[in-house]
Amino acid sequence: PSSFNKCQHSMSSICRCLLQSGCAKVQFHIDTHNTFYILDPEQNIEVMNSKFQEWFTTESGWSGLVAEKPTADHYKKALTERDLFLYLGHGNGRQYVSSGTIEKLRCRPVTFLFGCSSGKLVTHGYMEPTGVPYSYLLAGCPALVGNLWNVLDRDMSSFAETVVKQLLSDCDGASLSTLISFARSSCNYKNLIGAAPVIYGLPLVLNKQ
Repeated sequence: PSSFNKCQHSMSSICRCLLQSGCAKVQFHIDTHNTFYILDPEQNIEVMNSKFQEWFTTESGWSGLVAEKPTADHYKKALTERDLFLYLGHGNGRQYVSSGTIEKLRCRPVTFLFGCSSGKLVTHGYMEPTGVPYSYLLAGCPALVGNLWNVLDRDMSSFAETVVKQLLSDCDGASLSTLISFARSSCNYKNLIGAAPVIYGLPLVLNKQ
């Protein structure tokens, strides 16, 4: 509950060095028309499918998959050619592409993983934690939004809808963390589901091209 309406970032050592050097915010140019999405790949999240399918398939410049499991090639093209990557399915997509494959790419887009525990890291005692978010960062992803724990389909659909609408309308000059913070209030369970999303990576200020 204490994280609600706050900007939650988890930063790698490189990101911390940037901040310590006086770079409190990073200007990032983004073309919101250059988006790739993966929607309900296992065909069992009706709430998301009904809310987003018609919308996403008619957005200018967008391409993606609906009710279709992605291949590693889909991921490679999406993560190297697009400005935005949206994953609206179960988990973090690791069932379709390995962390090792992601780490070998030059990851370009700001990435949103809206699935359950998509931003969760696994601890290993005194060793550094591991997880899919770090694989994206190692590949050069500027920022990734993921959930720390399991979420409800309906609430996360509302959260995702609010985020995407902001990205398409008034994100120019806004920080990514502000957009995420605002979207938390769209969840019915604001202090549970709304508190799950966090940002990994740089503190981006988005400038639309």
